[in-house]
Amino acid sequence: MELSVFTRIKVFFALAIGVILLGFGCWRFVAPSVAQAPMVFYGGIVSLTSLLPCIIAAFLAGFLSCFIAKPYGREIGILAVPAGLAAFTFRSGNMTDLLRSHSLLADRVAFYASMRWEGLLWLTVVLAGVCGTMLAAKISKAPSEVPAELDNKNTRKPLSVVAAVVTTVIIGYFLINIFVRGVAVFFGDGSMAVGQPATAQVAFGVFVVFLIIAFIVKLLLNVSYVWPAVSTVLVAFFAAMISGRADVLEAIMGNYAAGFFIDTNAAVLPIQFVCFGVLGSVAGYWWCLSYKYWRMNVQ
Repeated sequence: MELSVFTRIKVFFALAIGVILLGFGCWRFVAPSVAQAPMVFYGGIVSLTSLLPCIIAAFLAGFLSCFIAKPYGREIGILAVPAGLAAFTFRSGNMTDLLRSHSLLADRVAFYASMRWEGLLWLTVVLAGVCGTMLAAKISKAPSEVPAELDNKNTRKPLSVVAAVVTTVIIGYFLINIFVRGVAVFFGDGSMAVGQPATAQVAFGVFVVFLIIAFIVKLLLNVSYVWPAVSTVLVAFFAAMISGRADVLEAIMGNYAAGFFIDTNAAVLPIQFVCFGVLGSVAGYWWCLSYKYWRMNVQ
């Protein structure tokens, strides 16, 4: 199931549609109210009302991408919206910019508490794109290109779903500290703080982590990319919950300058967990399908 050159071009166009319609077309609606601020809803930095044009653009991007990527539109069209959200993250600030403008402990506790739930809002935009893709697939009567023998037979089995979600949250939180790297500072008492990783480093790390997880859960549990993709919200939730505890923030503020964190999960924004995590989940799923297809035909 190796992708042909023509199919790869279709993937590129699907990503481009998301970047154009969402990343650029909706930027004027979601651009942070403070220069170089990150894409967060806390304090009205990004307005909740700006989600409406994003949802509309996401639906349209998913719809158009499905037709452009035929006959793989059902599988490729869902990539458009995460790519558009990724464009937002490269045009805005990072967590350190937020820390510098909120130097009080109470403010930092408050914005980490807010970020526990922000992943759900960004996932809503992704789901709008999925709805557009599914509608286009229904109109065009495009069949699924997944071979029947590789189908996700356990996708709706509760035990497999729970196992996939738990696996994603635990392994995801652990691996992000490995693949998303900032500058580590060690002190004589054994303590350590991690500096703000660059946006490109966050993109690479989160993408690779969820690619690995989606490959594992497909290979071992035979479930689709849906559950690792949805679980990006839970990883973001637990990252904000652990990093936003008052005692943790107080210790960091008392010993390190703004821009240092207890681990790199604390430096990743909810929108970054969602957009790069969804892209990685889809890529890992198809990587596993290719691997299983190769095993079936070679052996």
